[in-house]
Amino acid sequence: MADESHVVRGINWRETFPFTQIFRAFRVAIHPTKLILALVALLLIYCGGWLLDSLWPVQSRAIPEIRNEEKVITPGEVYLYERYEPAPGSDSFETRREALRKSMEDRYVEVLQQSGVEKEPAPARAAAKGGNLLGKVKDKMIERRDAHVKELEKQRDDAIKAAKDAFDRDKNLQGDKLAEATRTRDEAIDAAKKNYARNVKEAYHQTAVSYGEYAAIKGEGIFSQFFDYEKNQVNNVAQGVLANDWLGGFKGNMSARGPGAQGVFASIYNFCVNGPMWMVRQHTYYFILFVILFSIIWAIFGGAISRIAAVHVARDEKLSLSAALKFSTSKFLSFIFAPIIPLVIVVVLGVVVMIGGLLGNIPAIGPILMGIFFFLALAAGFVMTLVLWARAADLT
Repeated sequence: MADESHVVRGINWRETFPFTQIFRAFRVAIHPTKLILALVALLLIYCGGWLLDSLWPVQSRAIPEIRNEEKVITPGEVYLYERYEPAPGSDSFETRREALRKSMEDRYVEVLQQSGVEKEPAPARAAAKGGNLLGKVKDKMIERRDAHVKELEKQRDDAIKAAKDAFDRDKNLQGDKLAEATRTRDEAIDAAKKNYARNVKEAYHQTAVSYGEYAAIKGEGIFSQFFDYEKNQVNNVAQGVLANDWLGGFKGNMSARGPGAQGVFASIYNFCVNGPMWMVRQHTYYFILFVILFSIIWAIFGGAISRIAAVHVARDEKLSLSAALKFSTSKFLSFIFAPIIPLVIVVVLGVVVMIGGLLGNIPAIGPILMGIFFFLALAAGFVMTLVLWARAADLT
């Protein structure tokens, strides 16, 4: 028996080395159908955010960045929220935001009255609150700019005519004097043309800058500002890694790239905490609607992607796009409520525990009740932990 030989005709490498299964994930991930579905989902989320921005009331939109020339007068609202540090006795961020919005409206009322678009205070104030009449303000600004340009044209033409008249008076000169007079005339004409071009360019620039300040009354889309903020944080992470700047941007830590720059960890914190919390706390209703939109899109397209991946891994088969979407739409409610139900359970149990804590404040009998039923609070905490742990395990 010991002398019998054994021939190895084949090795099941997947069973021998189970960890190699992880390398199939890349092949599953680059499947074109899944990539197309993910791209369509991202485009729909972006378009949905843009649509919400266009429908949102002007007064409730984000405070935009306001510039004067190259100087930032007021950064965007999300950046103001990032830099806000609450202190005892200081105004809340909401109060500061309202004050900033009111100052923008006051400035716009002045513009409406000074330009003659709306001279009465009450209608001007109503227009400022809704960000209205901006087109008429723009027309007035263009009208003033064009009038100024015509004046510059007249100044240029007068200067050219004066140079030519001066040359005509000296046209009988000979030799070097004639050459000098010709050179003087040409220089004067060239200077008049250059001054005109420079002044016209400045007039157009000043009009554009002023209009940008006035247009801030319309506010900025919440999703638009949030998207730009999150995108900038990703860029800051990449730049921080390249510059070996990991802790810059936190309180007391100067960035290696200079003032105002964010290091890797500060940018990650802004991306994960400051940006989302700004939307949750300052624009709660918008956040709720956006989450509903996000959930609907990912319930359909995320469910289809998961179905294709599951079939690919389990049976090594490729599912068609239409079949995957048909499956996800048929299981729409399941995909919608799968992430919501655990959170609802946690919130309900948390509210029950909170109410129990309030009962503990009842004089005399409160502490006794807390001592008797404290095990229920521990049990609720244990259940919440299990629910969240199970949900995290599903996500991973």
